[in-house]
Amino acid sequence: MINAKTDFGAKGDGIADDTQSLQAAMNEAGRSGKVLYVPKGSYKHSATLVAGANDFRMFGDGTPTVFKPTYSNADGIVFGLSTNTPQSGSGSKPSGWAKDFAVIGPAPKPNTNSAGIKLNGIRQFRVENTNVTNFDIGYDLVNNCFGSSFHNIRAVWTGLNVGINLRTGLQSGNDIQFYNVWVGGEKAAVHISGFCGGFQFWGGQFGNTQRTAASTGIPVDERGVVIIGKDYVTGELGGVANVTIEGVDIEGFQEAWVIRTFSPVDISLRGLGINSYDQTRPGIGVLKMENAGPSTVSLIRVPVIGKFSGDRLIEIESHQSGFSIHEFGCRYRAAIGGGTTQDGGSLLVQSRIPNGQAIFRDQGYSKQLLDDVLIRRNQTTKELEISPDWGASWTLINTRKPVYYKSQASPVIGTGGSYGAVSVMRPYTNFNIIDAERFQIMAEGSFAASETVTVKVGFIWSDNVEMTLEKKMTAAGTIWLGDEDFAALSRGDQNVVRLCVYAKTTAAATGVSVTAYGFGYNRV
Repeated sequence: MINAKTDFGAKGDGIADDTQSLQAAMNEAGRSGKVLYVPKGSYKHSATLVAGANDFRMFGDGTPTVFKPTYSNADGIVFGLSTNTPQSGSGSKPSGWAKDFAVIGPAPKPNTNSAGIKLNGIRQFRVENTNVTNFDIGYDLVNNCFGSSFHNIRAVWTGLNVGINLRTGLQSGNDIQFYNVWVGGEKAAVHISGFCGGFQFWGGQFGNTQRTAASTGIPVDERGVVIIGKDYVTGELGGVANVTIEGVDIEGFQEAWVIRTFSPVDISLRGLGINSYDQTRPGIGVLKMENAGPSTVSLIRVPVIGKFSGDRLIEIESHQSGFSIHEFGCRYRAAIGGGTTQDGGSLLVQSRIPNGQAIFRDQGYSKQLLDDVLIRRNQTTKELEISPDWGASWTLINTRKPVYYKSQASPVIGTGGSYGAVSVMRPYTNFNIIDAERFQIMAEGSFAASETVTVKVGFIWSDNVEMTLEKKMTAAGTIWLGDEDFAALSRGDQNVVRLCVYAKTTAAATGVSVTAYGFGYNRV
């Protein structure tokens, strides 16, 4: 192990310039493969420190080990390449770790594109237990830092414009993981440029401070706690794929969207806790997408509370046919657009987003959103209801399809009290729901004095059981079967396979004819 103080003469007293001692110690650690230890102290340096070797390893004593650059126009510490020349390919070979120290610049938010800690062309590097403030950018990644990870890091938002900056295209690399990161910045906590992807954030907290002179040139509507698809330095736009943010608390933000995108994105937001608690300068909303194109967005278990200045929690602009946004298990309790506090179960429904899908529960109902149509189950009738106006009104869905089993059945009327030949109705498809207003028996002709015609209707069910009922007629006319009739004929979930109609008269001869009409409904 190498000791920066005892082996290379670094003072760490906050007065002496330790640039040469620190750089020499880093060079030797890289050359020898030994671990560099930087004891607690305040290490003043007047130039960027570069740890350029593969398998570089360095640690301090936690926040008592402080690197204190005296300048604001350059990076504090660079791990990897010393220049920002774009690199292609997969970057350097696996490259070690750095942990347990702080980097604090001379003044907050210098607007110089400088970073406290930069990873440049270094692969599978791990940064752990670090703290950065008083730079333009807290953590900056360029030139293919594939597979690198960050653990328990802080970027103090009162001293930064951007907490974490992930550069354009090949520059930042993919498959980069962040665990328990507490970051913020006046302009953004996380800024992801275009033409890249593969960034996962697990736990921690994001936020940004109020809009001051450092960001007055940025329209309020373009501010975000997380900005995606726009390069922080050049403003270049480009799509971003595979971004996951899970288990992160997003709070303490003012006059900004939580997520603000400028190009097509593929993003998953899961288990976030969003709280816009500032009453004077509240956040705008949860998600604003510009040039959304064929973006894919998922929101899973995202509760939203607080106060928001915008009328809608989500806004989508310029999406294409491939665009999709899915929401599951979200809720909001928020004062929106200057109004009173509202409670709801779907951010998409509140925002009137007509191109999404949502499964949620509110007002005692489980509901589903399909594009711009809501569906719920009526709690009394157990039938499905539909709302085409975002829940303002509900209409029963006709889930039954009419299936005519025969236009008519004309049984032969038996005389002398015996039924004549049966007439059979067969449905075009099996059904098990009968509409009581759609089966009738019609008797026509002249009834003799004291003549009674009896009509028997038999329902043959799919289990071969026949249920029958009889109706008596003493004059020409029509009988409709009622609810109680069908209740007597029912066989639960069995299907009707055919209907048999019989007729008989008490007379020895008759001038009466009987016809039965009916149709049923196939259950959908």
